[in-house]
Amino acid sequence: MKLIELVGNYVNLYSIYGFIFGLIFPILGFIILIITKSYEFNFSNIVLLQKNNQLLWIIETAPIFLSIFARYSGYKQDLLYEKFHIKDDKHKYTKVKLADSIDKMEYSSCSLQLYNQKYQHLVEESEEIVFSLDENLKCIFVNKSVEKHLGIKVQDVIGKSFLDLLYDSKKSILSNTDSTYKQIKTFLNDKKTVSFFVKFISPIKSEPKEMFVKMIFLEVAGRKEIIVRVSNSVENTFLNFLVYESKKIKMDNSLIHAEEVSKSLTKNLSKFLSKDLIVPIKVIVREMLLNAIEHGNLNITYEEKSKALIQNNYFELIQKRLADFKYSHKKVYIDYEITSENITYQITDEGDGFDHKFFMKRFENSVENSIEQHGRGIAMALNIFEKVEYNSKGNSVFLQKKIDNIK
Repeated sequence: MKLIELVGNYVNLYSIYGFIFGLIFPILGFIILIITKSYEFNFSNIVLLQKNNQLLWIIETAPIFLSIFARYSGYKQDLLYEKFHIKDDKHKYTKVKLADSIDKMEYSSCSLQLYNQKYQHLVEESEEIVFSLDENLKCIFVNKSVEKHLGIKVQDVIGKSFLDLLYDSKKSILSNTDSTYKQIKTFLNDKKTVSFFVKFISPIKSEPKEMFVKMIFLEVAGRKEIIVRVSNSVENTFLNFLVYESKKIKMDNSLIHAEEVSKSLTKNLSKFLSKDLIVPIKVIVREMLLNAIEHGNLNITYEEKSKALIQNNYFELIQKRLADFKYSHKKVYIDYEITSENITYQITDEGDGFDHKFFMKRFENSVENSIEQHGRGIAMALNIFEKVEYNSKGNSVFLQKKIDNIK
């Protein structure tokens, strides 16, 4: 360990040096006097010389004065050291920060490369056609799905205008009055995401292929880009042809399946009903399926459900009943039919039924009660469907909705 580190600073170090150096003068003075006066070197003679020689008094102050002078020099040295030490620390700190920044940049670079690889994989494997266009609709990138859907090779699309892929393209959105071109022109002006149907050229030259397009404008680090996602519109084409649909379903007692089945039984209603009606109908169908499972097949009373919800062990109760063969083997049966005039659902469980007349009477003229935990599905059904009928046992409900001139 260096002495400077031991004493703390140059003021203390120089003071020590000055004091030690100052001691040399009185020691030499005593030695010279003892030798010149032929005294023996002992303590008594030193005390005697001290009393009789005033010059020694002045010489003995040398350690004090030299310590003071050295202390001042140490103070100046401390100032100088502090000045350059701060600069050195700043330099070291800057180097550390720079190294840290480089580490972060390298980490970010690796993360970005990994993200790009994942993104590229997702895009390449997507069933959708994904285009990347510049502001002039020139194709910068397209995934291989363009070959599958449009029968065009990727290399034949890169560098060409997106408009070249449109059926009977006039290649100018400024001179074309078609709705597709109006949509694209509006998008280029507003830079807001748009979705619409587009007719693309197809392998069958005489027949266009209609697909659903979503255009998104992006600007990252000053670079402007247009992302176009193109998906097959087979389902929408199917809906245009739909006249009649009928399904019979036998379902187990899974709450998750109730959600999935309710979606499946309402997804084609858009041909006949508005979205404002489809959403509540889906909720009603799901609630009726849950009622059939919980209160029908699993025989969970309203009191048991309320208690379980309060105690936060409702799903444990469900699992317990599902583990009991007495309940678990039972099924829910759904008959669904859609025509140009009516939508009907018949939902039947294998339970003991319930006192439906009590709930029907309770909710029939009371909108406020529709928000209660129990009977919510019945209350909503009475507000949406023209006909809500239970069989005498109470384990089967029939729902009917007229769709004449609704949409």
